[in-house]
Amino acid sequence: AAMRGPCTPLPDFYNFGILVEGFQERQVTGEAFNPEYYPSLIEGCGFQKEDDHYSFRNELDGNTVFEKMMQRLEHVLEKHGHGASLRPFDVTNFHRDAAIVCEVINRSFESESFYSMVDVETQEFMLRNIAPLDEMHWFRIMEENGRPVGVNLSAPNGDDLLFGETISGIRVENFGVLPEYQRSFAASSLYYDGWVAH
Repeated sequence: AAMRGPCTPLPDFYNFGILVEGFQERQVTGEAFNPEYYPSLIEGCGFQKEDDHYSFRNELDGNTVFEKMMQRLEHVLEKHGHGASLRPFDVTNFHRDAAIVCEVINRSFESESFYSMVDVETQEFMLRNIAPLDEMHWFRIMEENGRPVGVNLSAPNGDDLLFGETISGIRVENFGVLPEYQRSFAASSLYYDGWVAH
């Protein structure tokens, strides 16, 4: 018999395992974060590590690689067009847009081994925990000919407030594009907008 985990109860295929190093760093959204004693507690119960997963922190200010990538992306989008339109999440139609987010995220990750499909009720719960209603206008829905094809769920990084600091950045909670659009200019446009609009 084998047991796999621990994992977060969220319907996400990246959140397996525990943090074993880097406890002095701030938690990163979507990554494991636990007390320092967890590794020894779990190993003391007879469990063994299966493999390692790495996370990296990168500052964007003054990052020439990031700046070159964004310049290239801007040039490509100017040349080929954005391929789709972007609009903010409409909180006055919360249930409709939550259903759109649910459909796009489920379709975007349905082929991933560890992804669990979510229902609209669960998606609505998760959206309300990402950002308050008055900040959901930061979320973006990408449409092509009126059909939703992508979502970018970015919001101000409220985690900064937990450290007594002012909010200085954004966090991307989820980003999904329908499989048939994942290598399109529309997907590039959604990615680009996620950085420049915020």
